[in-house]
Amino acid sequence: MAQHGSALRSGRRGPQFESGHPDLSIGLAIRLASLCCATALLGAACGGSSPQPDLDYGVKANGICLLLTAKTAGSPATAAGLRKNAAALDTALSGLEKLVPPNDGDKPYYLDLVAKFKAAVQQYTGNLQQLIELQQRLKAHPNDKAAQKKFTRLSAPVGQYLAAAATDAHKLGMGKCEAAFGGSQNG
Repeated sequence: MAQHGSALRSGRRGPQFESGHPDLSIGLAIRLASLCCATALLGAACGGSSPQPDLDYGVKANGICLLLTAKTAGSPATAAGLRKNAAALDTALSGLEKLVPPNDGDKPYYLDLVAKFKAAVQQYTGNLQQLIELQQRLKAHPNDKAAQKKFTRLSAPVGQYLAAAATDAHKLGMGKCEAAFGGSQNG
């Protein structure tokens, strides 16, 4: 019987494989293949693989922003309305973070847009309870200057981050995102 890595000789000095070393055993090869597959699957499940560029990222981003506008439009200035807006912002951020521009020239603007939007969302959600309390205070006492000042101090950075994100959206031709972030709508 022939061994792995060798061939039956045809005659005393017949042809032989290039290497006289034995091949991997079939069991070892299967274990290595299984280990490689498991490693690849684990990497993908743990976020080890990087997102793939998306040719339609601008269309998809505009769709996410259009949905954000629809979800936040007409939200009452109540605790429920402010919480609804926070949930819509989180959903939009999650969607935008998954998109990857295919064009290297767009990537810096898009990454900046997402970073600014994320900062706005974090500022808003991080101060949500205080904003709710201040909103309730202002509803009961509209002339409370201290509450107005604190509300402005907490909400102004949100507007500033959104304005910066709108500028990047404009540069990328994402009119729906520009509008959702408080800029003008160009498409």
